[in-house]
Amino acid sequence: MDTGRGKTCLVRIICSYLRYHGLIVLVAASTGIASLNHDGATTAHSLFKIPVPKYTDEHTMYACNVNGGSDR
Repeated sequence: MDTGRGKTCLVRIICSYLRYHGLIVLVAASTGIASLNHDGATTAHSLFKIPVPKYTDEHTMYACNVNGGSDR
């Protein structure tokens, strides 16, 4: 998508509207840099605990460090 089209502004307005009406809003972005555009945003991998592959010499392992007491 092109820059300067108001995407960030639109997301902020929608989030503000929903939060004003008492709803919980979770914002996920594809990258950590993109998440900096929005208050309280995080990456989709972090928010939804999507495992990120760790490559080793022998095989691919998936790392997912979520415990029962997790905040999310």
